[in-house]
Amino acid sequence: MYASSNLGNALSVTRRYFGSLGGRGWLKLGVVVFLLGGLGLSSHLLNASLEPIWDVFDDPTGATTELALLAVGLGVVIGFAYVSAVLEFVFVDSLRTEAVRFRRDLRANCRRGCWLLLFRLSLALSAIAVVAIAVAAVVYAGDIAAPDELSAGEIAVIAFVAAAAFVGWHAVDTLTTAFVVPIMLLDDRGPIGGWRAFAGAMRSNPWGAVGFLVVAWTIGSTLWLVITGIGFVATIFGVLLFAVAALGLTAVDQSLGWVAVVALLVASLAYQYGVALAAAPVRAYVRYYALLILGDTTDALDPIPEQRAAVRADAGSVADRRDRLDRAGTARSADAGERNAIDDGTDESASWAGPRSWDGRASEEPRSRDEPTAAERRDRNDGSDSPDEASDREGASDDEQRDEGS
Repeated sequence: MYASSNLGNALSVTRRYFGSLGGRGWLKLGVVVFLLGGLGLSSHLLNASLEPIWDVFDDPTGATTELALLAVGLGVVIGFAYVSAVLEFVFVDSLRTEAVRFRRDLRANCRRGCWLLLFRLSLALSAIAVVAIAVAAVVYAGDIAAPDELSAGEIAVIAFVAAAAFVGWHAVDTLTTAFVVPIMLLDDRGPIGGWRAFAGAMRSNPWGAVGFLVVAWTIGSTLWLVITGIGFVATIFGVLLFAVAALGLTAVDQSLGWVAVVALLVASLAYQYGVALAAAPVRAYVRYYALLILGDTTDALDPIPEQRAAVRADAGSVADRRDRLDRAGTARSADAGERNAIDDGTDESASWAGPRSWDGRASEEPRSRDEPTAAERRDRNDGSDSPDEASDREGASDDEQRDEGS
C-alpha cells in the first residue's frame, strides 16, 4: 500500500530537492554522504587480525603495543560511526528543508546521534550473540573439540542461523535509518520511542515497509555492484600509477617515498568523494521514498508535507492537462472520421447535399393540396386564364357594346 504509487513521486521530489540545492549545495551534500559511509573503516576493522588479542594471554608484555594500536583503531572507527549517526539527522533535515546546514544541524543532533549509535551497537551485538549462541549449541550438542569435527549438517545449521541473523540485523537497521530517524527528528524521541511510533503507524500499512525494503535493497545492491566494478578498475589503475610514482620519486631521493604515500591517500579520498557525489541522488531518492510512505500512512508523522503537497499538485495538473489533451485528440479524431465518411459517401448523418433538382428528388416527395400542378403552371405560362378571369373579361366587353349603341 502506497509503495508502488510513491515511486514516481519520490523521483519528482528528488528533482525538486537538487534543483533547490544547486551546485554548491550538491557539493556540501557530497560531504555528508561521504562521511555517512564511514570512509570504509568498518570493513577494515572486520578484516583486522585478532592475533594480538590472543597474544596478550600468551605473552602479556610482548603484544601490548599491538593491542594498543588495535584499541586506537577501534576508537577511531567508533568515532566515525558517531559522526555518521549524527549526519543521518543532518541528511534528513536537509531533505525536509531542501538545504544543507552543517554547523547548526550538527550541534542540534549530537544527543540524537549518540542514542542512534548506541542502538546500532546494541543491534549489531544482538546479531552476533544470536550466531554465538547457535555455534555454542552445536558445539555442545555434538561434543566438538575442533572446527574440523563439524559435520555438513552442523555447518548448514550455523550458516542458516548466521544468514537469518544478518538479514534480521540488516532489515532492522534499514528501517531504523529510513523511518525511525525521521520520527526521532520530528518528535524529539529516542530510538525505542521512534520504533514504537513507527510500529504503531505501520500496523495499517505493513506492506509499505516490505515494499520499501525490497526497493531499497534492490537499488542498494545495484549501486553496490556498479561502485564495486568501477572501484576494481580504479584500484588497478591507482596501484599502477602509485607504483610508477613511487619508483620515480625514490629514484630521485629515497626520502621522497612518503610523497607517493600521501598522494595515494589523497587520491583515494578524492575517489570516494566522487563516488559520494554520484551516489547522493540515489540516496536522496531512497530516503524520499521512505518519507512519502511514512507520510501517506499517517499525517501525524509526515516529515515533508510541503514537498508532498507540491508534487501531488503538480501531478494533478499534469494529469488534468493530459486528460484535456486526450479529449482534444479524441474530438479531432472524430471530426476527421466524419470528414472521411462524407468524402467516401458512407456518412449516414443528415447533411445538405444541394437542391433537390440536382438529383431529381422533387418528383419523389408528395405534393401539397394547395400547390398547383405542373399542367396548371404550363397553362399560366401559355397565357390561358382561369374561369374567373374569363368571366370578368366577358362582362367588360358587354359594357363596351352598350356604350357604343347609346
